[in-house]
Parts: sequence; structure tokens; C-alpha cells
Amino acid sequence: MYSFIWAVFMGAGAMVYEKRHFAFTSISDMLKNEKAKSILSIVISLVMLFFAVLMAYYGFKVTKQFWNYTWVNIPSFKRGPTWLCLPLCGITSAVYLVYLIFEDISNLGKGGNK
Repeated sequence: MYSFIWAVFMGAGAMVYEKRHFAFTSISDMLKNEKAKSILSIVISLVMLFFAVLMAYYGFKVTKQFWNYTWVNIPSFKRGPTWLCLPLCGITSAVYLVYLIFEDISNLGKGGNK
């Protein structure tokens, strides 16, 4: 079960990079202007970046708090590595989002064409 949790969080970071994360596209689908679409993409990426930074920060706090907790059935194993997927997902998502924001700003400078 915990490997599934890790796979979900690592996959979430990868999907942020591919812009294939869970998204509502109804507003961007209505826009015809490429410049407006780029601005909307930047705003969405900034909001997501805020939450990715929160995930990294609080993920580190939770990981640190539970690092030395042990499993009931296997006392020699620690629970900390289980929680480590939270800050790693936050960090990778934040890095990818910063890259995407700079890419969108660059596209905006070129007239909004991708």
C-alpha cells in the first residue's frame, strides 16, 4: 500500500511537468487569444506553486515528526521514509512549476505563441 502512495506522489510531480495534472480547462478552452491563455497558465501555475511550497514545507515537518516512529508489526522499521514522499513531491512540483512559469513568460514575450 505504501509503495502505491509513493507512486501517486511521484507521478503527481511528473504530471505537473507534463501539464497533465488534474485541471479544469473550461475557462482556457473558451479563450481564443494565445496571450490570455499564457496569462491564465501563469496564474494557475503560481497558485499551484503556492500549494507545492506548502506541501514541501509541511511535508518536511510531518516527516521529521514521524521519522522515529516504528511499525507495530516490524519494530525495527521506521515510519519516516513513508512520509518522505510528501516533501519530495512538493519540491519536484515546485521546480517544475517554476520552469513552466518561466516558459510561459518567455512565450508571452514572444507574443503568446507556443
